[in-house]
Formats: sequence, structure tokens, C-alpha cells
Amino acid sequence: MIKIVPSIIPENFNELKDKMDIVNDFVEVVQIDISDGEFAESVTWPYNEGEELPGRLLPYKDFLEIEVDLFVVNPEEIAEAWVKAGAKSVVLHLETIEDPSFVMARLNLQNAKIGLSINPSSKNEILYEWIPEADFVQFMGNDKVGFSGVKLDPNVYDKVRELRKDFPVLEIAVDIGVNFETAPKLVKSGATKLISGTAIFESKNIEEAIKKLGLESF
Repeated sequence: MIKIVPSIIPENFNELKDKMDIVNDFVEVVQIDISDGEFAESVTWPYNEGEELPGRLLPYKDFLEIEVDLFVVNPEEIAEAWVKAGAKSVVLHLETIEDPSFVMARLNLQNAKIGLSINPSSKNEILYEWIPEADFVQFMGNDKVGFSGVKLDPNVYDKVRELRKDFPVLEIAVDIGVNFETAPKLVKSGATKLISGTAIFESKNIEEAIKKLGLESF
């Protein structure tokens, strides 16, 4: 079964709240992009509002499984805070961490799911050492991370295909450039989780868009 996950890049908490409310009845998981403006050029809530801890997420953890994608240069310093605030999954970008073992061990103590992510320009091999300790791998669809509406780098199809060959049962996600055209090709390449913002939230019918992404992936 292909998992469809709406992606939210929140400029403020109200936008985040509104979008979570919109998809609440149609999905089980949402991914929230958190960017400090250093790893990615964009700056999102809570960094652009000066909030230190994301405590306002707590009321939503009982309704949606919250996954946070940390586009930050110091994920080892803040990952646990997001779990304590209600996130059940944390995506770590290997380009931002010298030694993933520390933060992964801390997240395991919190019973959090761990996703490992790389950009298209990074080699798949940097994932291999850490995959046994992770719950899923997430390929970014483009090196331009932290923005919505970015096109998928065609090289991602091969990267997914290569990883699937080496890890037949691993959950493989793709984020950025996932739409009605690319989704079937990504699934055919071996992806099992599709993360999309623009194709879902810019649709006139959100429920139908989510269903269509899933159905057209087969």
C-alpha cells in the first residue's frame, strides 16, 4: 500500500493549524517542514516567530501522526524537543550531521520513528551504515529544499531504484516534486511513501487529490 503524506511548510502557526485541520479526515500522517534558514534558504515557523519550543503542537498529536522534517544545521540539539512536543517521527538530513549515532540513539529512547534523508546530489552509499537503525529513508526530490512547487530531479528515479534493489522491504519516501505525473513513476521505481504539498493543498478538492495520488501510483 502506498502511503500519501501531506507536506506543510508553515509560515506561521495559524497556517499550520488550518492545513492540519483541512487534511485531518483524509490522512493519518502529516509532515511538517521546519527550516532555520541555514540548511535551507527558507525560514519557517517557529524560527521566523522567535519560538524556542514547539509546544503548541501537543493538542494535535491525538488526531494526526506528526512527522517533522528538520531542515536545520543542528538537528541533534532540537530533535528531542519536537518529539516531546508531539512528533512521532523525525526526518534527519545526513548532510547536516557529522555523527548520526548520537541523535538516533536519543530518538530511539523516545520511541520516535527515524527517517534518514539525502539530497539528489548526495550518494546513496552514505545512507547504508545507518539504515539498520532507521525506520525509513526519504529522498529529497531536488537539492532546492524548503520550498513548495519545486520540480523533481529525474535522477531521483534511479536513486530510488538502486536503494530498493539493495533493501527490498525498506520504506522509501520521496519529498519534493511529487505530483500526479511523477507519482506513478516513483512507485514503479520502488517508492512506498509519497510526500506532497502543492499537488494536495493547491487542489480544489483536497480529498480527491489525496485519493488520486494514491490511485494513480499503481
